[in-house]
Amino acid sequence: MFKKVFIVLHSSSIGGAEVRFSQVWQRLSATYPNIYLVLSERLETLLKARGLLDCSENNIIVLKGPRLRNYIIPLVKLSLLNIGSLFHYPLVSVGFIHSLLASRLVQSYTNNSLFKGEHDQTKIRFLVALNFLFARRLDILDPSVFEKFRQWKLLNRKISKTELSFVDYAKFRPSDIRQNIIVFSGRMTSNANKGLRRLIEQMPEIIERLDRNLSESYRFIFMGDGSLVESIEMEFTNNPRLKDRIQVFYSNHPEKILSTSKVFLSLQSPTNYPSQSLLEALSCGNLVVMTDDDQSRIMATNDIAEFIPHRWSVEEISSALIRLCKLDSKAFSEKSNMAAQFVREKFDMKSHIAYYAKLYNEVLDI
Repeated sequence: MFKKVFIVLHSSSIGGAEVRFSQVWQRLSATYPNIYLVLSERLETLLKARGLLDCSENNIIVLKGPRLRNYIIPLVKLSLLNIGSLFHYPLVSVGFIHSLLASRLVQSYTNNSLFKGEHDQTKIRFLVALNFLFARRLDILDPSVFEKFRQWKLLNRKISKTELSFVDYAKFRPSDIRQNIIVFSGRMTSNANKGLRRLIEQMPEIIERLDRNLSESYRFIFMGDGSLVESIEMEFTNNPRLKDRIQVFYSNHPEKILSTSKVFLSLQSPTNYPSQSLLEALSCGNLVVMTDDDQSRIMATNDIAEFIPHRWSVEEISSALIRLCKLDSKAFSEKSNMAAQFVREKFDMKSHIAYYAKLYNEVLDI
């Protein structure tokens, strides 16, 4: 891989895609010196705080400014200085400009919102169409979306299906000490997880049901980054029945929480397969209560998860939590070991990294 590769992450928050592709860049750059990570100033700060980006690392280009429009001119200049190079956009953005400037575009599509109506904004659909049209390769994460795109003759020749995601097993591993902690982890923004708002509204009733059925003490942790963190924390703090049972915060080291918690709440939506936080929780030996949506059963099995409907009721989610929290230490330990083993066997880092190395070489005609 002699020509340059630029992986562009323009987002200002941190989630599964940002974690995954920053690690793809880091591991490939150890072998290929001509691969660069282009990212927003805010994301650089977040990745460094989580230990996912080393301050001494080379080949990092930081985009200044708070919004995407601030990045367009710097990206155009970068493309003009590197004609013929490869620009990889894991997130839908303005990648098509590089094709217009004689560079090569790889566009990842990490959700299935086109088929589920999650986005009804004309701007988003227009950008998706432009990027798909001009991309040399479309990297499709969701298996069901891949099958749909394969039926489109215009796209058939340039699509490939992403190897399943991965977890840093050395970092996300079970602890010998477990606590009765139930964790929700994810982006806390108004449009990131629609199920989060419903869960928050149901928490008083969920707490009441758990109190009636569990003899041991327990607590919830809502962990994530986003514009709603403070308002969610305030909502729980202002309720005397909830304030001592629920914590809300962002952590640079989620592995420290997940390695000792017992149960993870995964509110899958049609646009977050595969959930990085879910894989991290399973790798740490958590058992899971998760919504049964689309690809959920690729991510977990009945042995390690309680599946609830997408439009779950208070009774359904409470009953699932109670069943897992009531497991005795032997039963929990057996299932916890199964969860960690399941992730290690199915979501392999080496095959994921090799997939992108092969993809880049093919697009660069090496």
